[in-house]
Amino acid sequence: MPGADIVVFRAADGTNAEHHVLVDRAGVVRVWKRWLRRGTLLVQGEVSASGALVLRQRGGTAERQLVFRRRRDAN
Repeated sequence: MPGADIVVFRAADGTNAEHHVLVDRAGVVRVWKRWLRRGTLLVQGEVSASGALVLRQRGGTAERQLVFRRRRDAN
């Protein structure tokens, strides 16, 4: 079921930025610049078959990827 939530990215300097995130019915994940107002689309992606969240950002002709993987505790 689709929904809208918040995601917080922490910059290298320790500051936090809140962003609007939406997962649609097809499983596409989109993250916009402003929480609840969207604004500029920052990244878009999906959950891969391995369970990793892969987000892509286009800048000019280059594409950058952010890959988030769940870390499992050794317990």
